Amino acid sequence: MWEVKMQEFDRKKFDSYVGMNTTWWIHYNQYRNAAIILMNTVNEGFPIDRISLPIFFQIRHSLELGLKANILELEKINIDIQKIEFDGKSHNISGLNKKLKEHFSVLELDKFSIELKSEFDNYQSSLDQLVDKFDFLDKQSYSFRYPVDKIGNPSFEWETRQNLLDFIVVYKKVDTFLLFTLNVLDDNGIIE
Repeated sequence: MWEVKMQEFDRKKFDSYVGMNTTWWIHYNQYRNAAIILMNTVNEGFPIDRISLPIFFQIRHSLELGLKANILELEKINIDIQKIEFDGKSHNISGLNKKLKEHFSVLELDKFSIELKSEFDNYQSSLDQLVDKFDFLDKQSYSFRYPVDKIGNPSFEWETRQNLLDFIVVYKKVDTFLLFTLNVLDDNGIIE
């Protein structure tokens, strides 16, 4: 696996200013980038079953971070909606998706054109689809990180099989939605 010997690494390339990574958007983008790099590695021929769990985890975790980043921005505007709490339950992407919808429900989305509202709804539907896919496999963000759950049961049944491409296609749409929704809301006078 270690095709490159340790002494061949360029130390300067590995010096990271982790302390400067202070926003949800930076975290979102870093996990997103890692997922994309790993996906491309598989597409270039690296065996999927040697890195599928980290790819699934990177996608799921970036989804969680993207939801939180959007929600935290909308909390500044929708001050009457209960804020998300950062506890063990905050890894529940289904709950985060519901919270995002709660924020959307109080915004004046009728300012969208018919075409833009339709596009917004399609993106939201893709988000729902991806959340459902991950909820089925990994409701509390354990299955892709550990071989067993909190009480020692296997994270997956032996026969469990998923084609990662089914997730990637939806993730690509969701990524656009998470990255640009706040901009679209701002551009259309729905938030400032």
